[in-house]
Amino acid sequence: MSSDQQVVQFDLGNSAVKWRAQSGIRTVARGRFAVAELASQQSLVELRGQLNAAVISSVAGGAAGQKIAEFCRHQLGVEPRFARVVSELNGLRCGYRDPAKLGVDRWLAMLAARARYSGALVVVDLGSAATFDVISAAGQHCGGYILPGLELMRAALAQGTDAVQVAPQPVTQITPGVDTAAAVRHGALAALVALAESLSRRHRALLVVGGGDAALLCKQLPDCQHYADMVLDGLAIAMASESADNMEKIR
Repeated sequence: MSSDQQVVQFDLGNSAVKWRAQSGIRTVARGRFAVAELASQQSLVELRGQLNAAVISSVAGGAAGQKIAEFCRHQLGVEPRFARVVSELNGLRCGYRDPAKLGVDRWLAMLAARARYSGALVVVDLGSAATFDVISAAGQHCGGYILPGLELMRAALAQGTDAVQVAPQPVTQITPGVDTAAAVRHGALAALVALAESLSRRHRALLVVGGGDAALLCKQLPDCQHYADMVLDGLAIAMASESADNMEKIR
């Protein structure tokens, strides 16, 4: 991306949209909203006329992605491009037999983590789902794990049982719970901490953690690296390496 080019990047997840506008490597605006709130994003609309491009990472349904694409065209005046997974980029090799089956957010997070850190990595993204991806020091994606995120774990217990009804609340501990609510909340976080520790130890890898609940995991694992903008930084890397394979225009 040239120093005078201004680009808006969107990370469209399962429950929210995270975005930022960049001029060169400098972030000039950023925000977060639910897809249903798209029409009211005045701070985005005010960027019209200043933007040269829009790039999107989307793991939400096709309808949500199309809403963002139409917003880019009609409200921002730029033609959007969607990132997609390829077999290899910047020395990172996808571990899936069919790269298109890997979530693009996981791919972009791995691209960003590997660009920032060296050696073997475990890249963790804690949102609605919790994803863990292992990368060798040579850049081979060894595969990964997908679990429910903290809120989905709580909701699954509430839906599947009559007695375990726990209201959503922040969780900061993994000590044994002394009531049912604490046992559920602490247990959910403890499960993610245990997997992160196990993978880091087994693969002798640095933990790199992003996503909305990243700070909760990092508080329990002081040696991990909190990387807040992994997916957005991965979008910037993909765009800098833009080709017909890793970026596509949606018509």
